[in-house]
Amino acid sequence: MSMMPLNLEQIRSNQNKYSPFLKRLETIWADMGKKYQEASDYYGFLCNGCEDNCCYTRFYHHTLLEHLFIMKGYSALEHEIQNQVAERALQVCAKTVEYDKTGKTVRLLCPLNYDGLCILYEYRPMICRLHGIPHQLQKPGQGIVYSPGCEAFTKHCKG
Repeated sequence: MSMMPLNLEQIRSNQNKYSPFLKRLETIWADMGKKYQEASDYYGFLCNGCEDNCCYTRFYHHTLLEHLFIMKGYSALEHEIQNQVAERALQVCAKTVEYDKTGKTVRLLCPLNYDGLCILYEYRPMICRLHGIPHQLQKPGQGIVYSPGCEAFTKHCKG
């Protein structure tokens, strides 16, 4: 069975069709934010950034809905900033291809990170929202996947 490739431009141009799903995603993000804060408070952990910044982590995965949500935030940026982000993204993609060919580890700053902060923080994908503290993720029909948290968390909590 062959799958037809997604036409992202067509999907983006019909974003209003996805509005109910985006609203639901916002609710899920809010719930995740509350749970993250509860866990952070429990462990007494506050992320202030670090040398092992998660914005240097190579994240491939996001859903179509997350893509649309990111694009919603992106479209609200000033045109000049959009151009800068697009240029940075192209540079990251080119460097990633180059590094992959040579076998180098890819540690490139996310093109949405400006002065150590995400300019689309409210629109960030789930992987960014989960990073830092220990968490569990259960995909429908699959087992639970546990993550121990980042290096800074591990140092802070020492077991």
